[in-house]
Amino acid sequence: MPARIDPCLALLKPRPPKGRQWAFEVKWDGYRLAVHIEPKGIRILSIGSHDWTDRFPAIAAAARRLPLSTAILDGEGVVFNELGRSISARLSSHSAAAAESGRESIIAKDRNSTYCGGRGGEWQKIECIRSDDFAIVGHQRSSSASGNIGAAGGCAEGGPAGLCGIGRNWL
Repeated sequence: MPARIDPCLALLKPRPPKGRQWAFEVKWDGYRLAVHIEPKGIRILSIGSHDWTDRFPAIAAAARRLPLSTAILDGEGVVFNELGRSISARLSSHSAAAAESGRESIIAKDRNSTYCGGRGGEWQKIECIRSDDFAIVGHQRSSSASGNIGAAGGCAEGGPAGLCGIGRNWL
């Protein structure tokens, strides 16, 4: 068994691919891990080839229970909060506020491809960007901001009058 394999990396795309050969999964924003299962034991390696077996004892224990003598499993180590959202802070010991980044994306994997290292397009990452249309109805001037606009406010559909205010610092 190789000491390390180059991971398959996802190519960023604006939209999900079409076709029955594509499988989709959520990108949880955890740590990418390679679990090496060998007769001599389990090793969990980071994407940078650091041995993190001691950091993920639950994953190591689960790998020991698999009916495999030799395998390399590519996956993502994730901790979830009570709402089912990933909390990378519990993995990296950063603040919980920094962990709740709100970034969500999906990974599309071509079922007809073979696993190969690098960014060849067999795996694709599609970021889920939330956007909406609204009308800008006012702004505050700023002497330090680019374009002299310090804040903007607007209206979007919704609310009791048919429109609702959006933006910040509006009285």
